[in-house]
Amino acid sequence: ILPVACVNVVPEEKKDKKLFDKMMLEKNTILKRALDALYRLIENKYEIKPTENMKKTLAQYETSNNTFLSFIDECCEDTSELNVRMKRSTFLKCYKQYCITNNNGKGILSSINAVKILKEKFDEEFHKSNGIIYMTKLAIRPEIQKELGVYDENPTILY
Repeated sequence: ILPVACVNVVPEEKKDKKLFDKMMLEKNTILKRALDALYRLIENKYEIKPTENMKKTLAQYETSNNTFLSFIDECCEDTSELNVRMKRSTFLKCYKQYCITNNNGKGILSSINAVKILKEKFDEEFHKSNGIIYMTKLAIRPEIQKELGVYDENPTILY
């Protein structure tokens, strides 16, 4: 998907009520230009190079349609430079509570899919210590944990 953001809204008083009729008068030219563009696309082996705006719009679209990415965007912080670790189980409990609170429990990703996204998109590493799996690159902001009512019984801050 390569979304094209259409952000230029024409005010009602400036809308051309006869635009369709005018376009119909130019339908041959419009069709020729569309076919020319199609031929260029075929020559490029159906590859369209996305612009920076397209990439940004796609990232926003992906985040807004994925509860896990929305959760990370709204509730988490990068802790890779802070020397902090968080229990993966607490992270996933907070995510599930976030979905219940904000989305009536709909759209919750499985733990397996959530962990896969953490590894692939956020390069998260998991470390096991005394049978507990910890995360070191992302953590939930403390005020969010409080708001969701899910706490890490023994948060670990490494100095």
